[in-house]
Amino acid sequence: MNYINKYQAFILHLCLLFLFDCANSCADVVAHQFKYATYPQNPANIAKDKQVDDKLHLFAGMGDQDDWGYGIAGAFLTVSNQIIIDVTTQGAFKTVDNNSFAGFMVDFKTPSGYLKRVAYDLKGLSDKRTDFIPSWGKGVQPDHVVQTDAETGRSLTIDLSREAPIGWNGQIWLSAMVENSGKGSSLEIRLSDITFQPATDTPADIAPFSSEGIKWKQIPIHKMNIIASNMTSPQRMALDHLSMAIPATLAASSTPQATLIIARFDHLSELTDSQRSEIHSLLSDPTGWKEQQGYVIRHYPDRKQIIATSLGDKGLVNAIAHLQRSLILLPEVAIALEKDVTVEKPETEERGIYINIGYGLSSGPITPDNWNEQEWESFIDQLVLARVTFWSFFSVDRNRAYLS
Repeated sequence: MNYINKYQAFILHLCLLFLFDCANSCADVVAHQFKYATYPQNPANIAKDKQVDDKLHLFAGMGDQDDWGYGIAGAFLTVSNQIIIDVTTQGAFKTVDNNSFAGFMVDFKTPSGYLKRVAYDLKGLSDKRTDFIPSWGKGVQPDHVVQTDAETGRSLTIDLSREAPIGWNGQIWLSAMVENSGKGSSLEIRLSDITFQPATDTPADIAPFSSEGIKWKQIPIHKMNIIASNMTSPQRMALDHLSMAIPATLAASSTPQATLIIARFDHLSELTDSQRSEIHSLLSDPTGWKEQQGYVIRHYPDRKQIIATSLGDKGLVNAIAHLQRSLILLPEVAIALEKDVTVEKPETEERGIYINIGYGLSSGPITPDNWNEQEWESFIDQLVLARVTFWSFFSVDRNRAYLS
């Protein structure tokens, strides 16, 4: 019989640890869906992807027309703890305003939704970012910024586990992005060993892409009785927009199969004492502003009820926005929930956006001053759905300027 000594056993142990670590951190990436966004007032902005064999290219560019605008190419991925990215940059990058950026965004998904957005900054153009784009994923300004040194042709190993929030399920939105970074500047990121698994017809933020096969709860909303109690004006507007998102042909039903109750906790007179106690237990530890902005959405399958509640008025608007983000429009209108109880307390108190609005400038339109009413309503809807708490803008014409 052959025996190994302690030294050989130690070396074997190290080899096994290396193989185990590589298997867990260098696993293939699964790509499910892609989204793109460019600035409406700069048609030269570029956002696209390219799929070659097992490689994924995400490209974002400013184009050759103006220093202003943005290009964003995003991929919804299932990943391991680490990803390896090859980076190529072209052109002269420069700082145009506080939102100038070149790099990539990572939105971490959990069973409770997107809880964290991290900006990986490749050029260090600005440290005062307030913009909330891209609108997918968490849809707010970054919770954290990581300065990343990336020379053209260099591979970056990104340890996602260092930034991931508690409960991260291994899914992210990875978005290559340039914004207000100078005419002619562009960025391309590449990932290898990609498996492409197309998404279903439902939106990426809702659909069950996980290989673990999460069983989503789909509650038909066109067969739902909606009870809203003591609505303030902002809450009523949010509820009206939720209703408008439901096609009229499916909204009516003589026999409701579920009841949606939306009300602040102290206005839930429709509930029994036991139901009020259950909801109160979920919000028993409010903290400052989180008490006003947090909310609870609970599904009672046996009672055929969904209850959306909060302790503050702002939280109820956020809860209604959550329900609208959770809408599935195909094959029927439904609310998709991952679990029976969702407790959401935003991580930051203020989440805002800054925008320039220019009128009659000789340099041409640099901002959406020519949007029609429908386009402005759509933009403001996105601010509400992204749970933005403030909107500041700089309005300028030939003779005067206004800051709000």
